[in-house]
Amino acid sequence: MMRQGCKRGAVRAPATAKRQVRYAAVVVLAASERGMRDAGAGLPNEQKVKVVSERAQARWDAIIGKDFAAAYGYMSPSSRATMTEAGFKAIASRLNYRAAEVKEAKCDAGNCRLKLMYHV
Repeated sequence: MMRQGCKRGAVRAPATAKRQVRYAAVVVLAASERGMRDAGAGLPNEQKVKVVSERAQARWDAIIGKDFAAAYGYMSPSSRATMTEAGFKAIASRLNYRAAEVKEAKCDAGNCRLKLMYHV
């Protein structure tokens, strides 16, 4: 990460252990009715949160384990219609995460939001 005010190509700040662990809020599922059916639509909110959290964790475990076919299977049908498995593999293989962990999940009427801890 470049220091604020530095010009392009300037010396980067030294990497620290704190920067190696990143905390990000990610919208995992902005779901259509069909997508939520796969992720637990019609279930009580607590069960929906559990199902979505498990699916997100399984997807990231597949990416980290380099099982791109399994990770691709977690994509929505509309996402798979716009990206081939080979294209997904080309992008996902660039990710160099060592671990990812679901820290928090919240679901409302049409979507679920997860907070994930990534270890790079």
